[in-house]
Amino acid sequence: MLVFEPGFGKFNWYQLQEDALTQGSVEIYPGKVRLEAPGLSQEEDRIAYVLPHGGGHFAHTATFITPETLAEVERCLPFWPEQNQITLELMRDGLERFSKLPQLLLSETAFFAHLPAWVGAYALPTEFHSQGLRRYGGDSFTHQWAWQSTSNELPAPRRLVSIHLCDHPNLAAITGGQAVETSLGFTQVEGLPSLTGSGDVDPEIVLLLNRQGMAAQDIFDLLVHQSGWQTIAGPGQLLDLFEKDELVFQMLRAGILKAFGAAASALGGVDGVVFTCEERGRWMPFIRSICEGLAFTNLTLLEQPDASHQGNLWVLNGSQSRFKALVLEASYARILFDLFAGIKGKD
Repeated sequence: MLVFEPGFGKFNWYQLQEDALTQGSVEIYPGKVRLEAPGLSQEEDRIAYVLPHGGGHFAHTATFITPETLAEVERCLPFWPEQNQITLELMRDGLERFSKLPQLLLSETAFFAHLPAWVGAYALPTEFHSQGLRRYGGDSFTHQWAWQSTSNELPAPRRLVSIHLCDHPNLAAITGGQAVETSLGFTQVEGLPSLTGSGDVDPEIVLLLNRQGMAAQDIFDLLVHQSGWQTIAGPGQLLDLFEKDELVFQMLRAGILKAFGAAASALGGVDGVVFTCEERGRWMPFIRSICEGLAFTNLTLLEQPDASHQGNLWVLNGSQSRFKALVLEASYARILFDLFAGIKGKD
């Protein structure tokens, strides 16, 4: 299975096979966007495309592509224009050149399609609701995978807080396989700061910048590409910044604990919290610090993680804890493989 994921000024490709998960990226230059990946041919068993923001148009994380799907993706362009446009152009090229192959659309917002109305709505005039201005969440694949990987470990009623630790950290509250809360909003700009993104800011700041003459695209670039943890601690991955700047560590810790409270409230209690990340060993000091911040919930920790469970699951909580604390390690490619590689053809 070959998956294409849009970036800013590039797209990434992931070749998903059980014994080898390979990946790379392709820079995009002015002109037509074309599918490119080593070994790309008519012999692929299927091709898939990641849609970063599906608005309210896609309720399933995986959808077989038809000509009508293209029209639906076009309607999603206003939500996250640059990256959604790349996905649309890749889909058009793929359908033209590889029309005989099964092709899938993978929506990064679909897992949050059924958020409760009181969670998804903004307190805006009703005419804006009809324009689709609400919270859509994101990072669907990681949170869906985390739920599927841990739900059997949880006692009933299986209320899970899923925390994705990456360069763009975010949380989801899940019960019964349904997301009921997210730290993200209309787009991924809302929520916790990321490596290059501001996270939540007072909207008056945006208006002030505009009144001072800053164009909309420049404000977007400021909030998405020129802010975040890198402005505090310099260039590098988030894990690297932790090691050289205590302020970044403490700011993210406080933000996650605050978001955990919102998630726990939405669930009406917690049966488990799961941290999903790469380089689990390097993240452990931060994860333990988060868990220590939850000591008021009677969460107690083992001296060393229990790695005896099935799969790559680590258990952190002691036997007297009110809920489970779990850690999963996986790359984006592994998550894509586990969720979608079993989809072989149209029903």
